[in-house]
Amino acid sequence: MKISGNIYSFEQKSFVKAEILVVDGVIKSIVPRETVSEIWIVPGFVDAHVHVESSMVLPMEYARISLKNGVLGAVSDPHEIANVCGLNGIRYMKMLSENVPFSFVFGAPSCVPATEFDGSGYSIDASDIEVLLDEEVVSFIAEVMDYSGVISGKKRVCDIVALGKKRGLPIDGHAPGLKGDDLVRYIDSGIETDHECSTEIEARERLALGMKVLIREGSAAKDFDALSDLIPEFVNDIMVCTDDTHTDYLIDGTLKSIFLRGVNRGIHYSDLFITMCKNPVEYYNVGLGLLREGDSADFVVLNDLDNYDVSDVFYRGKSVLEYKYQREKIPIINNFSAFKISVNDIVVMGTETTIKVIKCSDKSLITEKISIKPELKNSYIVADTGRDILKIVVLNRYGKAKPSVGFIQGFGLKSGAIVSTISHDSHNIVAIGVDDKSIVHAINSVIDVHGGIGVVSDLECKLLPLPIAGLMSDKPAEDVRERYEYLVRSVIKLGCKLSSPFMTMAFMSLIVVPSIKISDKGLFDVDSFKFVSLYDE
Repeated sequence: MKISGNIYSFEQKSFVKAEILVVDGVIKSIVPRETVSEIWIVPGFVDAHVHVESSMVLPMEYARISLKNGVLGAVSDPHEIANVCGLNGIRYMKMLSENVPFSFVFGAPSCVPATEFDGSGYSIDASDIEVLLDEEVVSFIAEVMDYSGVISGKKRVCDIVALGKKRGLPIDGHAPGLKGDDLVRYIDSGIETDHECSTEIEARERLALGMKVLIREGSAAKDFDALSDLIPEFVNDIMVCTDDTHTDYLIDGTLKSIFLRGVNRGIHYSDLFITMCKNPVEYYNVGLGLLREGDSADFVVLNDLDNYDVSDVFYRGKSVLEYKYQREKIPIINNFSAFKISVNDIVVMGTETTIKVIKCSDKSLITEKISIKPELKNSYIVADTGRDILKIVVLNRYGKAKPSVGFIQGFGLKSGAIVSTISHDSHNIVAIGVDDKSIVHAINSVIDVHGGIGVVSDLECKLLPLPIAGLMSDKPAEDVRERYEYLVRSVIKLGCKLSSPFMTMAFMSLIVVPSIKISDKGLFDVDSFKFVSLYDE
């Protein structure tokens, strides 16, 4: 196969007019030509850190959609399904990614569960990871979220980091807000990257200490505007990732839109290709070609560079833009043993004292601790829509347990409730609502279908079932998007103004991101790293 056009060269950091000769899926030669087709040939994007499960579609479907937007690879941490289904969940994702014209690289989840303070379906230690490495299911150590455990020398997480160092593997980090001596100790353990920077000060400190920074722009956490000016200065030490992306954002072309935003912000396209293509390919050994002689013939053909108009995508020398796969029945994998609850299970007695409330913000995973005198009714604390104080409930999905109940500000619901079994990272059931009947109905409805997201309005529950681990659908992405966007519109009708309400809610139980969250075991102060009472002393 021969194809000519304006071909991007990493060596020259510019486009050259040339013709590519592909033989047996490999670039045999790149020969300069004075006259070429008016097309642009560029490397494929690689998402440097993603949880495929967050897209709510399976790996084959994730690949099919990504290819249309010029994405040819993803560095995936399967810790979402690992928390639910253990090692078999990781093997499941690897199996479904095989024979797909897309380069998935899977990491070994280092924090399953994320901490000992929430109930998970499985626990993974260093010996389990050795098994996965020997089976060649994984090839790096995925984000080490238990930074407190690393700093304090907790055996399980330190053994996993030590294993990664011994094998010479990339070791990803996750350390929001960590700084000073604690950050130095964290990095000295062998952890090399962080995707949790939300300010330039945070990023610069990590870069100065030799870390690689992954700029994140996902459905809920959006840091590109705050950090993108660092790209020209630290071009060889920065990558770009989406981390957690729901189906709508995936279909709209996440990395493509980030590239175009970067160009509009004045970043040279060469710096963007380095951070979004070359760096992740080389750091994680993704196995994609970079438009050099002898490389695998993996590239994207654009009609128009300014709009990133994708006309074709090649993987191993074959056109894969219209990739299709057999939609035979997908094997279902799950772990769901939750018991239904009643209103009496989530009532909260009131006192004269103030209570601790989780205050969330749009486009951020970080929460704020506030104290508020609660609204009381018949001696019970109830939601107060006037001050946007709603009830949040987390229920363990892996067995019979008492629900954990707290209060949250920032969702803006005026009636009804929302619910999800996507609840980072243990994926217990989380619900937020205005009244107890709606909350209970929402939780019991997702129990009926063994996983999903839903909205309760006028005590009617509208659902998007997620039968695979309570995280993913076996339906096409377009179908999932249609149902998901319908639910989001339903949430907006209830008064919510968050740009991604389900994604934001999913992170309210992630107790390794400051400042206050809630697990299935209770209200958790991330700053002091301990459970706290709902009531102020």
